[in-house]
Amino acid sequence: MTRVPAIYWSNNGYFSLSSKITDRISCNDGDASSNGSSITVLGIHGVGIVGDTWVSTVIEAQKYFDGISSFDPDAVGSTIRGSLTIYLWDSLNTVAYVLTDPLGGGIVFKFETHESIMVSSGITTLVANCKSMGFDVSKSLSYTASYVGTGSGGLIESSYEGVGRLDQFTYLKITDSGVNECTYSARDYVYDSSFNYEDMLERVKDEVTTNLRLTLEHDNEMRIAHLTGGIDSRLVLGAIKSLNFEDKFRFYCSGNENEPDQKTAKGLSATLGIRMTKHSGVEANKLADDLRDQLLAPLVETGGIVGGPARSHLSKGNRLILSGGYGELLRSFYSKGYEFDGDVRSAATKIFGSGAFHANPRSALLSETAISKTVAGMDSLIAQGKHLGLKNDALLDSLYFTARNRYFVGEISRSMSPYASRFDPLYSLSLARLGLHARLDWKSNGVVGLDLLKSFSEDLIGLPFDSERITTFYEDLRGKVPRRPITDGRAIYDGNVAPSVPVRPTNSPSRPTDRDVEIANALRTSPRLAAQNGEVRKRLRTLLDGISDAELAAGFNPVALRKLVNTEPSHRVHLRSVMKLYASLEWYFSE
Repeated sequence: MTRVPAIYWSNNGYFSLSSKITDRISCNDGDASSNGSSITVLGIHGVGIVGDTWVSTVIEAQKYFDGISSFDPDAVGSTIRGSLTIYLWDSLNTVAYVLTDPLGGGIVFKFETHESIMVSSGITTLVANCKSMGFDVSKSLSYTASYVGTGSGGLIESSYEGVGRLDQFTYLKITDSGVNECTYSARDYVYDSSFNYEDMLERVKDEVTTNLRLTLEHDNEMRIAHLTGGIDSRLVLGAIKSLNFEDKFRFYCSGNENEPDQKTAKGLSATLGIRMTKHSGVEANKLADDLRDQLLAPLVETGGIVGGPARSHLSKGNRLILSGGYGELLRSFYSKGYEFDGDVRSAATKIFGSGAFHANPRSALLSETAISKTVAGMDSLIAQGKHLGLKNDALLDSLYFTARNRYFVGEISRSMSPYASRFDPLYSLSLARLGLHARLDWKSNGVVGLDLLKSFSEDLIGLPFDSERITTFYEDLRGKVPRRPITDGRAIYDGNVAPSVPVRPTNSPSRPTDRDVEIANALRTSPRLAAQNGEVRKRLRTLLDGISDAELAAGFNPVALRKLVNTEPSHRVHLRSVMKLYASLEWYFSE
């Protein structure tokens, strides 16, 4: 895990600025940076863009601050794009700042007492420092359960009890007198619904293409863009094509060769002449010890926040990886086309399913405690959206923006920063604004995403996706979309780059059985994952044999939990939930 700064303030009038709490800098001890500027970069966490500068190292960040004529934390912080947090010392005014990206992909956590506060963008750093100072900080089973039940974090603030987070559009100003949470003016821009739709599409296009141009400043050995069968990676491809940058990137698709994503990506390569790669952008320095190690390592890396691709088995590399997660803000991810009716508990069941949030407590996977905390988090974020002027039909989808997107897309990107520079060029304040305020029926029918794709590269709309994305609603609105078949030919692969080494356990589950193949065919997934699921359920039963119902009850309904574990998967969500459940319980009950 990367060395992440932490800041500790107490009412004794001093604070520390370091990833080690013993290294203390008094408010009166700061020195100017080498060229005479009063702003010194103490550390960064993540990668991204500040102003017109790509930043993946402290040196790059310091170069940016040395080049500006005056420092305004609001003006500077509002320009950060990507999951990036920057720790600054202003020696002229004896003030420290924590500037994180306005959309909050770089989550900053905080632990407060009556006399002090600890803040850090690394939750493991924060917890370790709190414990070293004698504070009692324990893991949250409610967060773990909510993470399993909803598919991501964010509705409960952190994976540790008593640890909170900064809201989006928030930065910190720290002086002798205290830690002040300040709001970026960018929030007013994003929540302003008065705009022309076509003009906003142009703004999004300009911001995304600017992001892409600036990524080329990254001094790297390889540039890789994710390419799947979906629309988000197609948007990134469209932006790349609009700049004629196809030769500057290689395109990567994970998964089994017979899966829809792979087939679509290879077809696009053959049709458009873009070069694919079998290198994911990261290298494994060792194999996982076993299946437990493989599934647990990502949660260890993020302190229980999310199980993503980052893990200690990876080697540090100088590669750029482009993803496209922020495109999901342009869809009706949570509303599904329906307006919020005011009942938060009912909305939780509609969004996340009755398995976790069943109306009958005896049938719900989550305990009443975990459900109550999750619903309270939803209620708080919905109230915040109302306060900021969101329309009723935007409130449920705003939860994706304020919670899931931060804890999934944001944290996954940031957690990769010790191993590769992962960045989403769709990170755009105007895209977020468009997603919050566009018509609900347009979002639920894919209009906004397709309109943006058309503005980048119209010829990409008619090429096949992994499933049908051109709705009758869209064609009634915009006209018939000419369909183009994918060229019948081979994908073009970069033969100069060897495939990356997969992080597979040394003792992988045995070959899929006939029953595994049958389950995989029914669920439209790979036999390998079906076989792995059987092994995971076996390990889960062993793990649960050593855990009492009383220990589980803070987060789960033990009866429903054991029933889930002992039942063969009936759909892909079931399969994924069991995997997530096993990894999460192993993390929670580990030292």
